[in-house]
Amino acid sequence: MLLVFFPSISFSAGSWIDVRDGYETAYNRHELSFRGGYNFDNTAGIMFTSAYNLEAMNQFDYSWRELEGWYPLVNYNKFWVTGGALFNGNTDGSGGAGYFDFKSMLREDLTVTLRTRYNYRNYDSDNIYSRRKPANTLESHLGVSYNINNDWNYYFEPAYFKHLNNFRSANNKSYHIEVDNMLTYLGFKHIQPSIELAYLDRSAQRNRNNYRIRVGLRYNF
Repeated sequence: MLLVFFPSISFSAGSWIDVRDGYETAYNRHELSFRGGYNFDNTAGIMFTSAYNLEAMNQFDYSWRELEGWYPLVNYNKFWVTGGALFNGNTDGSGGAGYFDFKSMLREDLTVTLRTRYNYRNYDSDNIYSRRKPANTLESHLGVSYNINNDWNYYFEPAYFKHLNNFRSANNKSYHIEVDNMLTYLGFKHIQPSIELAYLDRSAQRNRNNYRIRVGLRYNF
């Protein structure tokens, strides 16, 4: 997955694009993603993502596409509430999600955001009892953004995923956790390179923990 929400580095209105390549250690696979979006002056925004699987870098397969938008609902004394929705599709079908962000600026260099999100699918799959149900999920994310100095931002995001309708995650449980760390360089005028290291819980199929290493490059117009 991509990070659920952007690090709170420094908001600037306008359009942007980015590309990221992530490698998952348990499955020996890459996911290449392309994103583009526009941020409005009131902090609302829209984003389109197209992602592709590269199995061991020798097979290029379409993975998923997604259109997302968000809008500020509350802005009071360094506290913000934002609502968002997204629609996505993959080779199995389509789906979407709705979420709320609760964001607080604790200091000028430190911002904390809590996100609650519900994901739904418009198609059914076989659950652990071989019954056809939508594999819907609930998510809770905590994002901590810290500006180390004028050139560097560190972002930390633990997340909890609850799988509904008797489905299991890759760890063969009804829930899983992910922990993401991201370091972004802000010293350039338009370009923001980044590197991420994430723990994606355990893979029961591979009998090992799954980690992701991802590098990215964002261009702000």
